[in-house]
Amino acid sequence: MAKMTTVTNRELEVPAGKVVPGGIYENPLSDRGFKKLLSSASSLTNFLNGVMHLDKEHEIKKLKFKTKKISYVAADGSGAEEETWSFDIRAQTRDGRAIDVEVQNLKHEFFKDRVLIYGSALLLKAKAELDKARSDVDKKKMESRDPPELTKEEKKERRRQVYEIPDTVSVWVCNFPLPSGSKKVWDCWMLYSENELENGSLLPITDRIKYIFLQLPNFNKSAEELESAQDQWIYILKHAFASSKEIEIKNEAVTEALERIKAKVNEKPKESLSMITRKERECTVASIEHWAELRGEARGRAEAAAEIKALRARNAELEAMLAQKG
Repeated sequence: MAKMTTVTNRELEVPAGKVVPGGIYENPLSDRGFKKLLSSASSLTNFLNGVMHLDKEHEIKKLKFKTKKISYVAADGSGAEEETWSFDIRAQTRDGRAIDVEVQNLKHEFFKDRVLIYGSALLLKAKAELDKARSDVDKKKMESRDPPELTKEEKKERRRQVYEIPDTVSVWVCNFPLPSGSKKVWDCWMLYSENELENGSLLPITDRIKYIFLQLPNFNKSAEELESAQDQWIYILKHAFASSKEIEIKNEAVTEALERIKAKVNEKPKESLSMITRKERECTVASIEHWAELRGEARGRAEAAAEIKALRARNAELEAMLAQKG
């Protein structure tokens, strides 16, 4: 039977308009704080080169930010309607790698499914953008020619590339341990062949699709023990909000990022510092209720009913907090 998740007030919400708890920095794990932290190309590039473990030959030199939302048509009980997947940070490198960076504060029942959904959306969007860029190149070529046609070799090359996908990397900053139970801070998921694994091969089917995870609870280094850019970024993600003094790290990109999240006493309450979205919160509470009901037979219906009642009361409280913030 699955272990029930404990959801605390601190995990779910940080009140807006207050400098808490250290008084120096905004919470870099909140939606706004995280996006501000990595809102410059230099900071995001330094962060990605660190967590993607890129050597000098393959490190990111230049990137550009992309639109954060991808829409599609979904169907529910009332019929088809538009649904939107909102990425925290989406970028594309100069060599065409598509990257999504997400911060996740709550573990819910279908977290792994969500990772795959976001990765799939990123891949499809990046593929469409790649094909559009190639089409634009071809149009420019034809505009300069008479007659306006591609050469035989150019047409052949485009047919060859019809299913080619760009490199896609999804980076997930998790404020909880992964379901795998790994005690390491960093993990990377890729596609592997089960048969090849049984034969002793550790090579992935493709290295063009990667999911990188940072498990913040597993990071225990002190400021004096930081050895890499990855260590530095994880340290401030985990400790900046609680710090009562300014953090000094010898990395210009990190220092710049810390300046952006310095807390302001007179923040407007409507600028929410919520750590999770309404959809994430509802999904998490529904998962907890589901497992409480399943455990009812073993623990007694009355106890399970009381547990569900308390969770629903907490959800109502969160809804009221959200409404007050506008």
